[in-house]
Amino acid sequence: MRFVVHHHILAGGSHWDLMFEAGAGLATWRSPVPLAQVDARPVAIERIGDHRLAYLSYEGPVSGDRGRVEIHETGTYETLDVTEREWRIRVSGSLTHAAFLLCSSGGASGEWTIRRTADEVARPNETRV
Repeated sequence: MRFVVHHHILAGGSHWDLMFEAGAGLATWRSPVPLAQVDARPVAIERIGDHRLAYLSYEGPVSGDRGRVEIHETGTYETLDVTEREWRIRVSGSLTHAAFLLCSSGGASGEWTIRRTADEVARPNETRV
């Protein structure tokens, strides 16, 4: 399945939208850092509403005067285990080749964390030892 990371630029700052293809839409989280900068320490992210598949390739203004988005990274991912409260995925992107764990805090506010796990994917043309 496909994924995209958007840099969402607003008048008062910016954030990153991590979007993963899931059925007829994109499961989306708002993050303070791009996926490539996530390491083993948990990063607080926010689960926001699913986005349309058109966002896999969209760059430009966001309706309602909500800034603009630029594509930062694209690629594919595979699900290792996905439940309502936890996503274990392996990403192969233009900047990121790793496995991640996304976990819900269980609250209704959309609070999640993401961290890189030890199950990394070798980069293309790289030999794992």
